[in-house]
Amino acid sequence: MSNDYEGCRLFIAPDGRSGFALQAKGNLAGFVWDFFVSHQENERKAYDLLSLAIEQGGNKLATPDHPLLTNFFERFGFQAVSMLKGNEGNAVTMILLDDAYQKLKPRIHEFLQQMDTRNEVVTSNALKDACASCGQAPQTPLAANGGDGYRADGYQCSRCGFIRIHGCLTLGPPKPA
Repeated sequence: MSNDYEGCRLFIAPDGRSGFALQAKGNLAGFVWDFFVSHQENERKAYDLLSLAIEQGGNKLATPDHPLLTNFFERFGFQAVSMLKGNEGNAVTMILLDDAYQKLKPRIHEFLQQMDTRNEVVTSNALKDACASCGQAPQTPLAANGGDGYRADGYQCSRCGFIRIHGCLTLGPPKPA
């Protein structure tokens, strides 16, 4: 295993298609690194994994500066605290406001339960025209590309606000100097 994840706990789906690293030790404890969700996963996978990261102590992250990504994390109570300018794009550092998360948590769980009880199976392609949550069509796909091979795709529904997202959602741990 790479030293990039020294002091981290790794959470990887059994099929290896999604996961994240959680910094457990040191002055960066609580950072969620390399949060990724395969496009083959269902629509709620990103929501489930971020909920798990928060339950396990995740309270900080750095994500590329793109509205699809920052809006997704804001739904859980993360707030932008700084912007890092880079050669290949900007990154936003976000922290979890625990009070905000506690208030949003019941709404997140209710939303996910509604998705589970729908008649249709939620396994649409992120680039299809219709929203996986409400069926509204057409949806405009959003893509975020950046340096270091990062890429995220998905959409935000203009009718119900659902965010379907997959790809690399957070940046990796900083490289040693």
